[in-house]
Amino acid sequence: MLALASLTVLKVGALQICGTGSCRALPTDIALLSALHTLRSPALDSFFVIVTWAGSLYLLLPVATVFALLDKRDGSTLQRWFVPLALCGTWLAVHSAKALVARPRPDLFDALITVPADGSFPSAHAAQITTFACAWLLRPGHRARAPVFAALLMTILTVALSRLYLQVHYLSDVLYGMVASVLWVTALYCLRVKDKANPRGAPI
Repeated sequence: MLALASLTVLKVGALQICGTGSCRALPTDIALLSALHTLRSPALDSFFVIVTWAGSLYLLLPVATVFALLDKRDGSTLQRWFVPLALCGTWLAVHSAKALVARPRPDLFDALITVPADGSFPSAHAAQITTFACAWLLRPGHRARAPVFAALLMTILTVALSRLYLQVHYLSDVLYGMVASVLWVTALYCLRVKDKANPRGAPI
């Protein structure tokens, strides 16, 4: 049900922004991009160009894979590969939505990086960093500590903001991607808990 809810969130977002046959920018989308444009400075430009890479699958998936390979504790494959599986599921859902919705990228102001060729909805970077952070906190044998939680939350928010500051996504792209990611990771976590409680396939 949670996995279905994740896909439903993306569908609701697609209907909100492109339900009339042509995609549109919401008033909040326009207002926030305009406000961020007025805050531009060389220092912020450089900062957000760098930190936005923290949401890239090219960075997150290798990191998650290395930790999965180094995990020598007993457990099922799903438990050891929880974070990489969560990332791959998010990537598949997000890029499927991009292809189906095909929302144009923002064009209110010049983008500060090369505009990706795929659709704007939803934000893959925001979804992927949200997935990584949530899956990392819920991974097997991990106890969430306040400093780690705060650092991951700050990373999520910074990457999400970077996509807006760089003028390559709307707020609606970011928010729908993040919510769908949280629901997907929660669904996978519930499956992991069931798998852990019944590792040999015994009747429950």
